[in-house]
Amino acid sequence: MGKLLCDSTAAVAETTFQTPTSPAVHWRDDPKATVDLSEQTLTIAAQPTWEDVIGLEDQQRRHLQRLQTKGVLWKHPKNDDSYPAVVFRLSHGGDVSADGNCLFTASQRAMAARELDARKLRSRTVRRFVEDFGSVSVEEREVINGAIKHIEMAAESIYKERCIAVNDGPSWAKYMLISGSPDDEDDIITLQYTEEGLLSVDENREGHAAAFGDDIAIECLATEFKREIYVVQAHGSDAMVDEENCVFFLPHRPRTEICEPPFFLFMKGTGWCGAGADHYEPLIAQPSSLVSQEKVAFVL
Repeated sequence: MGKLLCDSTAAVAETTFQTPTSPAVHWRDDPKATVDLSEQTLTIAAQPTWEDVIGLEDQQRRHLQRLQTKGVLWKHPKNDDSYPAVVFRLSHGGDVSADGNCLFTASQRAMAARELDARKLRSRTVRRFVEDFGSVSVEEREVINGAIKHIEMAAESIYKERCIAVNDGPSWAKYMLISGSPDDEDDIITLQYTEEGLLSVDENREGHAAAFGDDIAIECLATEFKREIYVVQAHGSDAMVDEENCVFFLPHRPRTEICEPPFFLFMKGTGWCGAGADHYEPLIAQPSSLVSQEKVAFVL
């Protein structure tokens, strides 16, 4: 699926990147400083159960319910007494709009970042990418550009005459800033492809399309907030995996030191191909003290 960014005078072409009482966690740059997670703490009884979440199969619900009742164990990479292990009980944080901003809307809710909205979070993500991209070595920059090219498809030549392909860091940053707001400098046009070639064009005349957050954006989010981000992906029976292996934790680590506890996002998957798994929803992580590693549902 390809994309075009258009303003009133020009177009830019591209393709898409496809708690019980919270413990004191001694993190941040000063190991003696504490992170108060109480604002993120809600009793389990107040959280919706996974039975309330639509679009899940029984095996997914059973496994996800264990994540809520038993929790997942997380340890800071330094794994010493200054960074105690924490168990997070994961509950669904509610639906978010499938408007292209779901990564940022879900992240804002999962972090309980009341001072930020999705657009500000998107802007900070892009700013972090631009700053980091400008400071890396030439070799690293080529690796990043190569990764962006690898997840892009070529737009039709008629659009290339008027547009700029997203094939490097600066063009990716320009694309990722688009939130579907009237204040955006560019709009997105979607090109639908089949194996035979271009199938259709969605001109997005109302200008509401937003750039969908990809793995690069998630890593930048993690770096900006110095936190690991885990995408919890739950697959159904058509993924040909047994129930014990139907839920995956996909880690995204910051490029800097980890100074805050992680947060979690949820993706529904209807098969190993990831069909239906292009929408992020928030997970509420309720921290509790570790009782026994053997009693948790999963060790990260």
